[in-house]
Amino acid sequence: MKIVEHKLSDDEKKRNSHGPMYLFKYTKENMGIVSNSKYFPPIQESHAHRILINREDIAVDPNDLVKGLCPNVNLDVYHVGFPTLHLIPITAELLKKGVKVFQSSSLGENMIIKIINQDENIEDNIQCIAKELLGKTVYANWPHLEEIKVTAISSKSLLLSLDDNEHFIVRDMDDSALQEFKLLSQGFAKT
Repeated sequence: MKIVEHKLSDDEKKRNSHGPMYLFKYTKENMGIVSNSKYFPPIQESHAHRILINREDIAVDPNDLVKGLCPNVNLDVYHVGFPTLHLIPITAELLKKGVKVFQSSSLGENMIIKIINQDENIEDNIQCIAKELLGKTVYANWPHLEEIKVTAISSKSLLLSLDDNEHFIVRDMDDSALQEFKLLSQGFAKT
């Protein structure tokens, strides 16, 4: 960018520079007409009070950051809508594993969580899960939860779904279904 920066107009240079963050808070006071867009009509009555916050005002010294649990933390509290691992048997380790985050391998330490398999008979376990969830609505993709309908549940060996009459269909995974399973296991399929 530096080699072409001199070609930018003053407005473009200002746009590309760091500035304060905006915090908007509701106020009962009418802040007047707001007209910031050529695409939308002006807002005749604004109740958004703008506060400018500079990075320096909120920066935290890295030495003041707490790595790990804070003192006196209560791990037995359940907050509705916030995922918890409290009821799932897991092991956890802090390791440098290069976990992919935003299409780049992380350089620092990562919390590696492994679910402990308590049920050796995975096919029975999958069928219990299928009976509980198939055809039902659940929420997925935390933290931006989306309402989804469970249409199929699969493992590396079985695919369970419902037919048009809401009867269970259990199929063995063939090569093409297994390949699709591997692709879908990286994220939820949206249909």
